[in-house]
Formats: sequence, structure tokens, C-alpha cells
Amino acid sequence: MRPETAPVYTPQSGVATLILARHTTYGAAINFVAVDQNKKFVSSVRGKAHAITQLPPGQYTFYLIAETTDPIRATIEAGRTYVIETRVRPGFWKAQATAEAVKRGTPRFDEAAGWIKESKPLVPEGNGGQEWVNSHGDNITQRIAKVDSVWLEKDAEWQAQHTLAAEDGYLPGELKL
Repeated sequence: MRPETAPVYTPQSGVATLILARHTTYGAAINFVAVDQNKKFVSSVRGKAHAITQLPPGQYTFYLIAETTDPIRATIEAGRTYVIETRVRPGFWKAQATAEAVKRGTPRFDEAAGWIKESKPLVPEGNGGQEWVNSHGDNITQRIAKVDSVWLEKDAEWQAQHTLAAEDGYLPGELKL
């Protein structure tokens, strides 16, 4: 990932923008890596920053990987910008990496522009992210399997916090940056 001096948040034609926003410095030394269900590198975030990436429309499960793993199931629609809030929380033996879908009609939907404005933008650069994912493939596969196996055991509120619907994406002009 590299810092971006002229970030573009509006999706290009035929794709969607995904922003992983980390708006606090708590646990700043912990790096998050996000991969999709195919173990394709999506982005990474460290410190108070937000990662911007473009994705084709479709069904995804994003896995936020740090000392722990947290999933977001998403339906991505072209022409929209989606935001996932990422955080570090204290945990027993490990810092807990958490992700929460920023959903339309919630206070976080209105707050997200502020988080993004107040953090530094990052964009993927080169193949380093995918090389890291490939070199940790077995560990990532195990983490994904573990998280997926408990999805149905989670309550409906938790599942909703970890699900992005197509309509949750900001339309062009809605995300005032």
C-alpha cells in the first residue's frame, strides 16, 4: 500500500469502490490485511488511515486478518462506494481486529465521511500484498474456515453488522469528501 495524494473515491465505470476506514490510532501498530473469499489481496491498513480499492460487482466475503479474523459478507454493485469500518479492540492474549459494515440509514453512514477526511488515504501498489497473502496461504485458509464455520452461530445483530447489501453503497455525490 502506498499513500495517495489525490484519492479518487468515485468508482470508475463498471466497478465499485471499497474503502476500509480505520479512524483511530488505538492499536496503531497492528496491521490489517483484507482478502476476499478467493484469497485475493484487497487492501491493508495500518494506523489511522483508509484504504481505497476498486472491485468488479458481485458477491464477496472480505476477511480482515490481523491477530484475529473478522468477516464482512457483501453484495457489491457497480457505481457505488462501500465503506467498512475497521478497529482494534483489546482481547484476551490478542488484540481483536474487528470490521463492521457501514450501512445506509445508520449513524455510521453519516459519520464515515468524517473518518475518511481525518485519516490518510492508501491505495494498493504492485504485487506485494498478494505476495504476502500467497506466502501465508495455509494460515489464511485455516482462519477463513474457522470464521466461516461459526457464522451461523452468531446472532442476527452480529450477522447484520457484518453484511453489506448492494443498497448500502454510497451513490455518486453522496459521500461528501
